[in-house]
Amino acid sequence: MQKDTAVTPMSPIIQFEQYYKDEFIHIHLDPRLSLLQVEWCKHPQSSEFRAVFQKLAGVVLDTKVKYWLSDPRAIHYLELGDQNWLIKDMAPLLKQSSLLKFARLVTKESLEMMDIVQILGNLEKTLDLEIQTQFELFVNREDALEWLLADL
Repeated sequence: MQKDTAVTPMSPIIQFEQYYKDEFIHIHLDPRLSLLQVEWCKHPQSSEFRAVFQKLAGVVLDTKVKYWLSDPRAIHYLELGDQNWLIKDMAPLLKQSSLLKFARLVTKESLEMMDIVQILGNLEKTLDLEIQTQFELFVNREDALEWLLADL
């Protein structure tokens, strides 16, 4: 397994191990910190996005991680159908997970397009899900990791 070590000013030492890798995503895990890092490597078509995201949901449930850092900056946009699918079909899985915090890296341009802000807003409005997971957006990895691991 490939290891990647990261240190942020206010967080513990992170020692990632490669968990999974394919043409769309690289998944790294630090089981000691219960931290998952997912980097999307290329823009997927809708069917590919859904298949990969279902795999990710399975990884979150199987590993029982508490913290998830997502770097989907290679995804240029999400079709409206995929946005709705995330809210309707994938968000309920969070109720079954141990996930406490989800940090998503975004570009300044994607914040201006507001698609992810709309998705998170719709997720928060879906009160019947009773999801305990906190969601935040970040433009840099260090700030995201600091927020994710602030309680450790």
